[in-house]
Amino acid sequence: MTTVFTLGNSDGERRCTAACHDATGPVCACLCGGRFHGAARKPGGVEEALQEAGEQFLASLKAEDPESYHAILRAVDRQRQLALPMGGAR
Repeated sequence: MTTVFTLGNSDGERRCTAACHDATGPVCACLCGGRFHGAARKPGGVEEALQEAGEQFLASLKAEDPESYHAILRAVDRQRQLALPMGGAR
């Protein structure tokens, strides 16, 4: 079963899984709070919902905490550089 994300703490673990993504009912009881509820049945699917959620998160982080926003961008850039083969872009 596909899991979009998991949150765990001393009380246990909560997930957003395919049961939520494929849901047809109106009520979401998982970790996402409805953000991905039924997304697999909509145009663009879960992938588009994830893209939108990521863009919204980064936009709010940029406005509220520019230092953390830029730290994340630097980390992503470093990760991309590490993933490139010797000699440059793929």
